[in-house]
Amino acid sequence: MVSNPIKTVSGSLARAMPFAPPTDKCLSGRMANSDDAIHAGITAHGFVAFQAADLGIPDGLGQAARQLVDYGRPGALPPDPYDPTGCRHRVFCQLLYNPHTDQLIVPEPYLQDGRKVEPYFQSSTYNCQNGGVLRYLDALPAALRDNDFMHWLVRRLYAATPGEALRDCVWLCVGIHLLQLLPEPGGMAAATPNCLHQDGEAVTWMLMLHREGIEGGVSYVTTSPWVGKQPEEVSPDDMLATTTLLAPLDGLGVIDERVAHHVSPVLRRTERSGCRTVLIIDFSELIPFRAMATT
Repeated sequence: MVSNPIKTVSGSLARAMPFAPPTDKCLSGRMANSDDAIHAGITAHGFVAFQAADLGIPDGLGQAARQLVDYGRPGALPPDPYDPTGCRHRVFCQLLYNPHTDQLIVPEPYLQDGRKVEPYFQSSTYNCQNGGVLRYLDALPAALRDNDFMHWLVRRLYAATPGEALRDCVWLCVGIHLLQLLPEPGGMAAATPNCLHQDGEAVTWMLMLHREGIEGGVSYVTTSPWVGKQPEEVSPDDMLATTTLLAPLDGLGVIDERVAHHVSPVLRRTERSGCRTVLIIDFSELIPFRAMATT
């Protein structure tokens, strides 16, 4: 197994356009008088639900954004080799981002038996179903690794992340997952772990890419003591949000240490195509800035 050379992408974050006012009580974590309502909401509450318009996507990135969303269509992603049901499809990559220089490093994937893969590890503390094992997932396609909108989105969501959620690091790890649930007719498909959980990364952002022909896929956010439980077990006072991401690029962000979250399984009742595909972008620490400065 060998890795290939890395590529770097530099650029500045375009200033976000004005945000649309909240239209749903699930967006109550947002502050309408803020210059960045997404940042204000997640800072105040530890989570925020938002609509695509809130991102302030520059006009020049429309084509690149559509390319990303197109990868959400049914069957566009390879099956997850670690899913025994065959209903979960996914790709993954890990980028490196330097918030001080705005440099984004895009490593090339590993080659394993002719297959381009990315190693992925999640502790069993955070994923009791698939954690504790080094997994080799199919790599994010080259077209998306080089996608200008994907690069902009990483920077946009970092800008919306509260400073206290990440230490002052030279480099951050940026995990990028495209995860598709593709149930059989009359069947269900579930993400893992299939319960309220935390991810082990500092901040996680989930954005809808494609949804059709399914029921369910409801997102829940609760206080953190309910990790490992089901939403119906949660006391009303600790249920912080219940929402369903419907339109492309509608999203939900969570600060891992402050809340727990879960998405319910999806059900496909008919023979017609049905799937739910999301983009997940998470940030975690790599090298503490102060430690580097003192060496």
